[in-house]
Amino acid sequence: VYEELGINSKDCSHKQAIKHIGILKDSTNYIEYIAERKEVIDGSERLLKDSKLLLDQIFLKYLEKQQRNFALDFDDLINFTVYIFNKYKDVLEKWQQRLYYIQVDETQDSSQKQFYLVDILSQIHKNLFVVGDPDQTIYEWRGAKPELLVNFDQNYPNTQTVIMNQNYRS
Repeated sequence: VYEELGINSKDCSHKQAIKHIGILKDSTNYIEYIAERKEVIDGSERLLKDSKLLLDQIFLKYLEKQQRNFALDFDDLINFTVYIFNKYKDVLEKWQQRLYYIQVDETQDSSQKQFYLVDILSQIHKNLFVVGDPDQTIYEWRGAKPELLVNFDQNYPNTQTVIMNQNYRS
């Protein structure tokens, strides 16, 4: 991407670019750009294609490279799955029917998007089992929401909570 844009890490560090790509991929607006060849729009409804911001140009080139290579990155794995499930209800229903039980370990480190995916998959059988410790979250810097675990019984009223006060690993 840097080579195609004629820039180097002095113009924009790789760390800055990766952070910007992650921020823009936190929204799912870019998915239609790849899946349906529509324009990329950011939160303010400004076309990124017209942006003069170098980071936006890097993002668009990155998406084009992904598209050319039929590639997905980590953010895409969840974003595209949610996109497919929202667009094709029959596909969602197929997977909801197949997954009788869903277990999520380290739930305190789940992001809102990750948990949304688990939630929609568990809607038919309602057999969602989560494990976690809100005092041991380590990924809040990456979007983890420990409150998803803390408020689990409020969001799922028929929940049975089991508190383990003893260390069973040692």
